[in-house]
Amino acid sequence: MIYSVSQYTGDTFIMGGAFSNYNGTSQNLISLVNRNGYTLQNTLFNSPYANYGGLAFLRKVITLSNKKVLSSFAKSSPGSSIFKHNIDGSFDGTFLTGSTNVGGTIYDFTVSPDESQYILVGDFTTYSGYPGIRIVSINSGGTVNASSFLGAGVGLTNIVTGK
Repeated sequence: MIYSVSQYTGDTFIMGGAFSNYNGTSQNLISLVNRNGYTLQNTLFNSPYANYGGLAFLRKVITLSNKKVLSSFAKSSPGSSIFKHNIDGSFDGTFLTGSTNVGGTIYDFTVSPDESQYILVGDFTTYSGYPGIRIVSINSGGTVNASSFLGAGVGLTNIVTGK
């Protein structure tokens, strides 16, 4: 099942969801495809939870203006992760996230117009050591922006996402 799609270039798209193959090609949760729906080979787009198979899924992908890609994954155990991929699909090692310290699930995220902040929402109660939050702003490097969008002001049933 595909949960999210983002245009990567004029005729290629990043697709993510809960799948172990796409159009007959072995893929785990994320795939770069052309406009005809065929998987593009020789890319490093991959899933950090490939070994989880169908128990984890990619919830959302967004392509940034520099062609890097943000992706959020749900784990089979409680928790979520957010990653930044380089142009070739490899993981951006400079993006420091709370991916190993998210106490709950990231349901959605958006990017500020200048791409300097990413707003994450969900039912998580901690993010990188910050307690009691369900909404957090992180900067483009992945660290928490403690001066904005940090708090327990919304509950899971109050989260509304969309454009």
